[in-house]
Amino acid sequence: MNKSWLLLAFLSTPVYAGADVWAAGSQVLTQTDDSISWTSPDGRTKIKSGEDRGVLVVGKSSIDVTDVMNPGLTEVNWLKPAGSLFINSSSGGTIGTWSTRVFVASGERMHEVSIGRLITKASALTSTCRHLNLMSVAWLDGGKDLLVMQQVPNSSGCSHMSDAVFYVVDLTAERIKERLSIGDGASRYGQLFGPGVREIATPSLNGN
Repeated sequence: MNKSWLLLAFLSTPVYAGADVWAAGSQVLTQTDDSISWTSPDGRTKIKSGEDRGVLVVGKSSIDVTDVMNPGLTEVNWLKPAGSLFINSSSGGTIGTWSTRVFVASGERMHEVSIGRLITKASALTSTCRHLNLMSVAWLDGGKDLLVMQQVPNSSGCSHMSDAVFYVVDLTAERIKERLSIGDGASRYGQLFGPGVREIATPSLNGN
């Protein structure tokens, strides 16, 4: 079967797909028979997909992003007006496993920050499940930092199911600046949450 994705980009209104979108203002990839070519806000970067392949094009170079092009389970969030972006995607349904890839623009170049490696080293969560969900949530400080959430999948097969924690990542130094509980993260950054994160943090947002 030929897979390709249509990028639903309503630039003036955030696009949400229930509680499966983690970052406010994201665009959602859904399954279609058509290929896509979508340009970043600054016009320098494109996401192209079709024929079972996804690619991020920056100038004359390209980065393979096929692994995070999954139907109905992928969101793209651009830093405006720059061309930096993160992609959240699940390989196993809405419960997970969710992963994130983060690309920071610098002129005509795009650098990928290994968020997964940083969070794995500093993880504050424990579970019998080996693979934990990891989602980028929001750009902070004009894109210098990134708010990331790590969560134990909401599955009965995982101990400590649904436990979650936030991290603030310095994208320039590629280091974790701060770890926050769900309550502290909701208090400071709740207005930036997409519906998926908001659902997890609802008790904290309501002051419970």
